[in-house]
Amino acid sequence: MNLAIKHNEKLRWWEILVYLGLGLGYGLMLVSFYSQRLPWELSYKKAMMVIIAMGLVTALNVIWLIPAYMHKGKWATYFVLTVILILLISYLHEKLDQNLMMQYIDELSGREKRLFRGGPPPHMRKIFRFAFFGQYIQFALVLLLSTSYEMTKFAMGKAREALKLREETLQSELNFLKSQINPHFLFNALNNIYTLAYLKSDKAPELILKLSDMLRYILYDCKEERVEISKEIQYLEDYIALQQLKSEEPLNVEVDFGLFPEEMMVPPMIFIPFVENAFKHSKIEDRQHGWVKIQLLPKESGLAFEVENSIPQKDFTKDQVGGIGLHNVARRLELLYPQSHQLEIVEQEDRFRVRLQLKNNKA
Repeated sequence: MNLAIKHNEKLRWWEILVYLGLGLGYGLMLVSFYSQRLPWELSYKKAMMVIIAMGLVTALNVIWLIPAYMHKGKWATYFVLTVILILLISYLHEKLDQNLMMQYIDELSGREKRLFRGGPPPHMRKIFRFAFFGQYIQFALVLLLSTSYEMTKFAMGKAREALKLREETLQSELNFLKSQINPHFLFNALNNIYTLAYLKSDKAPELILKLSDMLRYILYDCKEERVEISKEIQYLEDYIALQQLKSEEPLNVEVDFGLFPEEMMVPPMIFIPFVENAFKHSKIEDRQHGWVKIQLLPKESGLAFEVENSIPQKDFTKDQVGGIGLHNVARRLELLYPQSHQLEIVEQEDRFRVRLQLKNNKA
């Protein structure tokens, strides 16, 4: 919070310096213009009055009118008040400018003062017209420029807030989806433990040990946004080994895990829902008809992951192929890999296949 406040303070001072720089530059231009027909000291005073009036218009507009009315959608009130402000500042500037010019005339010699009888000379009339009418255009233009800048800054700030809110919303959704994946796995694993314990199988302790390693991965590594792909592969191997313990004979499982660079990172638990779905719906216990094929290989563009499983002629599960696990991981991929992943899910009469490709910039 303190860092953000300091950043905003620096930005505000930077803006003030820009406003002062622009005012100084315009003031020098006015001095150059006035000094062509008037003494330098008088030109300096007239230019200072214009710059002060412009600064007053800008300050009141930026500090008061825009935050109090324009940002709150009170456009009509803002328009009326800005018109009143310009007219009032212009009127005050006109009176002060007249007094300044009259002081200048009073200080002239007798011969020069007689020139003003019946009105100022032609070259002075141009200056008076600029003082009487030019300020309206100048002050309106200054107000318009300051309003345009502040509204642009306000719109950019709103866009940043919307982007930050969107990122926070996506992160919350990702955390929610991840929290759903873990209980889903635990539910299936505990069912396996219960079955082996009920059968008083000697494999139950080994299964519990495997489950302990997998839970350690979930509790510690899955807190990170990305993990080494080697850890994700180890988790898949443990899961497959756990599934193998359910049968006395080797199951029909084909696995092909390629060699990946050590620095390659992936989101945790991004592959397991597909593998879990394959084992759940393939009826892998039927060694004659049930089978699962898993492949995870590096590619020049990133990686390629494919899972394929058999579908029994008669569905034996209570839910449909591809339940909450696949829905959640598909949503995670949309959030984590926008425009940089390809997910293909194909269900045929006798098999179910998932193909996933992730690009290098996200893998």
